Amino acid sequence: MAAIIGMSFKEIYKKKAFVLGAVLSLAYLFLYGTGLHLLFKDMTGSDLLSNAMMQSQLISVGLYFASFIVALLVILTSSGSISSEVDNGIMYSVASKPVSRTEIVMGKFIGIGCIMMLYASCMFLAVIGINAIMGSDLLRGIGIAKILKGLALFDLIPVILLSFTILGSTALNTIGAGVVSIILYGLASVGGMMEQIGASVGNASLVNIGIISGLIMPTDTIYRKMFSSMLEIESGLSLDILDISPFGGSVLEPSVWMVLYAALYAAAMLWCAIRVFNRKDI
Repeated sequence: MAAIIGMSFKEIYKKKAFVLGAVLSLAYLFLYGTGLHLLFKDMTGSDLLSNAMMQSQLISVGLYFASFIVALLVILTSSGSISSEVDNGIMYSVASKPVSRTEIVMGKFIGIGCIMMLYASCMFLAVIGINAIMGSDLLRGIGIAKILKGLALFDLIPVILLSFTILGSTALNTIGAGVVSIILYGLASVGGMMEQIGASVGNASLVNIGIISGLIMPTDTIYRKMFSSMLEIESGLSLDILDISPFGGSVLEPSVWMVLYAALYAAAMLWCAIRVFNRKDI
């Protein structure tokens, strides 16, 4: 399996999509930092509550689009992890060696997953770091422990998406796996926003739509749990007020059971990928 993991590292390094994505991520962080610099200058005379609300929105926007970039890179780098090698014949030589198909799938998952989690961690810490450098008072109330908790949940998002995309790569071609993953990720994001709107206006149907979308693809649920958990601050400010944002926390904060469900979801998708690939005729 170690050889498969090493091959996955090399494949990601050679893929222009990942390198280009990393470069564009730096451009995103530069643009985000510039925007924060200009906004923080205008917040110097505002009251404490207004500053806290604005800083919460700025952190939520930064993390939301960072998670979006991470998700796209996960899909682009993993949608062809199995299918493309079957199509171009590489998998025939790999599968003929004394390496089980289970090890191939697990090696791909671990190799790509390690790189994506490292990349996600860098994006998360970069957004938090930029806000800290700009003088965010809100981060002082959050504390290191809750930031690390948020980081752990943020890193779970690419793992969930990776396990599903690898399943798609074993059952579909590269384009099909990528399209299905992108659509489900988008539906989960829209469903999460609809759930928050439904909770705000008391519409049970919208809430149920969001819950169903979260069960189908729990990426948005974990994102909102991450932000809500991280914003449990001891500052006397209302968490509900700071959470009001389509890009931030949740009016209905997901329970810890949803985190467990998301972890089991990733494991189940990976198990299905192994089963499908073991039965695949190549």
